[in-house]
Amino acid sequence: MKPVVVSDILAVGEVPTPEQMEILAKAGFKSVINSQPDGEVDRLPGSAVLGDEARKCGLGYAHAPLASRTPNATELAAFAEALAKLPAPIYGFCYSGARSAAGCALLLTETLEPDAIIAQFAAADFDIASLKPWLVDERKRRTPAGKRAGGNGQRPAVETPPPAAITAPKALEGIVVHARAMGNGGFAM
Repeated sequence: MKPVVVSDILAVGEVPTPEQMEILAKAGFKSVINSQPDGEVDRLPGSAVLGDEARKCGLGYAHAPLASRTPNATELAAFAEALAKLPAPIYGFCYSGARSAAGCALLLTETLEPDAIIAQFAAADFDIASLKPWLVDERKRRTPAGKRAGGNGQRPAVETPPPAAITAPKALEGIVVHARAMGNGGFAM
């Protein structure tokens, strides 16, 4: 288990063992979001076991399974709700951590253009360029044309704010993707 910090409030990684929940608590995490669907990988503990262990260690817990790196709207809404309700910092996990990171990226489309999100994740050494079509679609879904264009249906004058000016949606308020040193572990996207 190697938590990889992807934002001010979220680190992602692989499914911890029940014993590793205590390590997460001692490391300063306040909550965990389990994005691993139950039964998908037989050798992994189920959400009931992980939830019980998280609570024993004083961690907030939510099971918000993401079936893929391109979750449906219901799955994404559950993930956003967990991020909004749980105390931070949060460790989001699935088989490798990739789905949790992708969920974060998709939620950021409410306030950021896809290229800005891809650039932020690239600065954190995550290649999510393959998600661009889904980021574009999610951006369109989350930001009606009039809202994006000041009500007249035209493209906004500034499409990608500079990284320092980036803000996050309510569910991810304060999220900023941070660069990390090469070779610190993580996952392939």
